[in-house]
Amino acid sequence: MSTTKVAAPFRFMYVRDRLRNPVGCLAFSYEKGSDEVRFNFSSVNPKDDLDKKVGRQLALGRLIEDPFLVKGKVLTSTHETALSMMNYVLENRKSFPQAVVDFARRWKNESMKKQKNLDKGNKTLVAG
Repeated sequence: MSTTKVAAPFRFMYVRDRLRNPVGCLAFSYEKGSDEVRFNFSSVNPKDDLDKKVGRQLALGRLIEDPFLVKGKVLTSTHETALSMMNYVLENRKSFPQAVVDFARRWKNESMKKQKNLDKGNKTLVAG
């Protein structure tokens, strides 16, 4: 984790289970054109329901106090930023609750499917 200062604006993404119920929150911060994203998360006990406001507050507090730092290529979109975070979670899965790891895996798989469909559509338009 990084101890460097986290810059606003802050963004949030809800962690969802396989039934798409919210089970946590990712808070993150990045600047377009930067090669760094800082993030942290909150997650709920599986026996409880997530209070989104509390989830955001916990994730933001953890982001400010003790962020995970992902460095890599220059980030130009929120999608690239989310992909960087999901890859980090999957590469460092022992540092995260299973619900966050499962969410990262599902998010990445869904993102790849959407990209393949977009690519397929673009080929059809060009070929036609």
